[in-house]
Amino acid sequence: MPKEPTGKYFGEKPIIPWILEEERSIKDWYFEGNALVIEPDKANFERLVCTYRYSITSLYYWRICCVLEVVRQDQMGPDAEKLFRQLKRLECELTWKGILKKRPFFEPYKALKLLVSRLPDIQPDTALAGRLGTDDLLTRHLKSAKPDSMVFYLASTYQLSYEDEDEFMEDVVEFYRKPQGITWNVALYKGISRNPGVRGLVTNLYDALDRSVGIVKQVTRPIAKECGFDIL
Repeated sequence: MPKEPTGKYFGEKPIIPWILEEERSIKDWYFEGNALVIEPDKANFERLVCTYRYSITSLYYWRICCVLEVVRQDQMGPDAEKLFRQLKRLECELTWKGILKKRPFFEPYKALKLLVSRLPDIQPDTALAGRLGTDDLLTRHLKSAKPDSMVFYLASTYQLSYEDEDEFMEDVVEFYRKPQGITWNVALYKGISRNPGVRGLVTNLYDALDRSVGIVKQVTRPIAKECGFDIL
């Protein structure tokens, strides 16, 4: 990962841990390959995995992701496979509704819609989307931070990149039929510039992720328990 610029609003470290060390409690931060990893002291997640690219608008465009392992690969069996398929139907993403006063709203994830087009027996479940969309505290954080996008999805592929959509969906279908683990990913995307408002932006992004992961856990627990897993 190229070194992020330093200066008045950055200090001598990347912007996100620089702010979170002062505004929130974090245990550690470090680079892991091309990713910046942040370990919070107290949060609904164990790690934030952050990557960025530089855009022509002089913004650092960040992908900030929380990874929540539900069932490890070595724990998979018929009950866990059933749990994966139930949770898969919950996948959703952020959109905005309204003209003058926009409000965050969650709808089925576009990759889930593609899966449904190939496996028509799958029906999206709006339980997670509904909980996210009606949580007032999450709404406040999202309206303040205005992430460019936010997605909630299960790890469902065997590789990181694909040549085209068909190749990607072939892997998604195969993984759905024989899942190799159950891991939630909650990721948001936002361009961050060096300005005095960056402190509030970063803390609202962090708080939105923390609140979201807490809701994911609340929705996941009873479904997992029905499948014989007392987790999260």
